[in-house]
Amino acid sequence: LIIQITTTFLLLTKPGVLGSSRPIAKKGCQDSCGNVSIPYPFGISSNSTSDCYFSPHYSIDCRITADGGPKPFLTTLNLEVLSISIDYSNIHVKNPVISWNCTTNESIVVGGVNSVDLGNGPFVFSVTENWFTSVGCNNLALMTDLSGATLGGCMSLCRPSYVYGGSSCYGINCCQTSIPANLQAFKADLTRSIEDRPTNSCTLAFMVDQNWFRNLSNPSTVAFMTHVPAVLEWKELTTVSDGNTFCFNVTNTNSSPGGSGHRNRCYCKYGHGYPYLPGGCPGDQHQKYLLSFFVFLK
Repeated sequence: LIIQITTTFLLLTKPGVLGSSRPIAKKGCQDSCGNVSIPYPFGISSNSTSDCYFSPHYSIDCRITADGGPKPFLTTLNLEVLSISIDYSNIHVKNPVISWNCTTNESIVVGGVNSVDLGNGPFVFSVTENWFTSVGCNNLALMTDLSGATLGGCMSLCRPSYVYGGSSCYGINCCQTSIPANLQAFKADLTRSIEDRPTNSCTLAFMVDQNWFRNLSNPSTVAFMTHVPAVLEWKELTTVSDGNTFCFNVTNTNSSPGGSGHRNRCYCKYGHGYPYLPGGCPGDQHQKYLLSFFVFLK
């Protein structure tokens, strides 16, 4: 009898057993779009309810795209969502490529936009995950704010026969620089050169996720893309702490490229549940099971 009691108690208190399946969306709300999970505070908007997301900034449109599959987009920014990580408070999106003097079949790239603006919402470009990158020959690429004040820049020299090695982008036909913290908007000035450019030289600039970019065999392939992956973080606290939930800000000062990243983290006091949902952290389930166990024995 003692062995049976011990085994039952261990089963009830094993962390993997309690709360192993947790909802990530509000009750009655869709929790995925295509292959992308949509966890609260994000939520898929619909005509029937607007209660699925924390605020309009976190609203997701699930759209049927030209390739036939449903894909999620941030409603307010019209950026396609690739993935959402609640643990790291970041969201991977498709970010526009800015170009100058390029001729491709991609209409957005040809003479495309020269700025990217996230607005005044909670989202910022992750300073630890992104680089401002430019691909071009004899190019001086400047990153400015929307008023034209310079925020940073980089230069690249010409070497037409240069053989790239993995993510090589060290000033030969390609250059990169880190970005300032809390960046929400920028323009790219690609009109300047450090020497005469070759005729019909295509020059690109983009904010890009380094984990994606380092896997390119040749950075010039971006000339055939309209968007590249970039990482956004949000700085708005997304839930109200209660007795079973606690949240705090995390400042990351050790990651590269330079600067610090700010993230919100929330945890359930007893280690199970989903802290970003209102009421998503239940009380001490171990205590409840133990109480029921002793009542059963009695």
